[in-house]
Amino acid sequence: MPSLRALEILVAVADEGSITAAGQRLYLTQPAVSHQLKALESELGATLVDRSASGAALTPEGRAVLPHAREAIAAAGRAALALQEQVDPIVRIACAESFTVPLLSPAIRAWTHRNESARLELIEATSSEEVLDAVRSGRADLGITPLQGGAGGLFVTELAAEEVVVTGSAEHDILQQPVTLRRVARERLVGVDAQNGFSAWLTDQFAAAKSVQHNEIRVRSLTTAAALAGAGVGLAVVPMSALSPEAPWVSLRPPLMRDVAAVTRSKPAGIVGRFVEILAKANPPRDIHNRSGRSASGAL
Repeated sequence: MPSLRALEILVAVADEGSITAAGQRLYLTQPAVSHQLKALESELGATLVDRSASGAALTPEGRAVLPHAREAIAAAGRAALALQEQVDPIVRIACAESFTVPLLSPAIRAWTHRNESARLELIEATSSEEVLDAVRSGRADLGITPLQGGAGGLFVTELAAEEVVVTGSAEHDILQQPVTLRRVARERLVGVDAQNGFSAWLTDQFAAAKSVQHNEIRVRSLTTAAALAGAGVGLAVVPMSALSPEAPWVSLRPPLMRDVAAVTRSKPAGIVGRFVEILAKANPPRDIHNRSGRSASGAL
């Protein structure tokens, strides 16, 4: 593809009628102008400039290319101006809806305090697969998601760790103290569909504990699983972000954690890079939820 500088030289030669004058206009030496023109002609496979002792003029091929060269230069100028003036830039963020408050809100506050002109557009998803698909397809510039199934080639910036706990009705005896996965496996469970990456990840955790979970029912979202467990349908093993503020829960023994990360199609740069930097600073690797004072037993 022709370089913008080569197209600028072609336009300058057409306007000035001279290799030397074109170089002076662009602050280039005559050899540099000639080199760029030869490279452009070689790339396009045609002679674009007729050089003579009296000056330089475009050939028919050069005249055919000229309007396109002018448009390309104008388009590049408009793009540069839009970047300089930050014309209504939007950072599109795909995020599991349960992460909006604990992860995004601190970063949004920090973004606002920095007086960044870019607007933030939130795409809320019900599963990590939806988040990853939004980033891969280009519908989102950035995704915030747990990494239980990997990122599938996307660039990963680790943000935090989230505890996975057991929840159910407040009357359930098992919610009185930390419990093992092997003990939980003996209960009726509310699980999530196999399409949700958390399902396969949790199956692996049970297998590592030499147990198999027995799902009484499967639902699409983790928040629904937690709500049904709270209504007495069974127990649910879910991340803390799936719980309502009043939901009873108990930790697993040993504690079970999952990583949460920002994912992008490539290494974050520009406006997206600045937001990821703020996001990482606002959420240093840790448990993203305050566990104090919220368990079935009420223990601090």
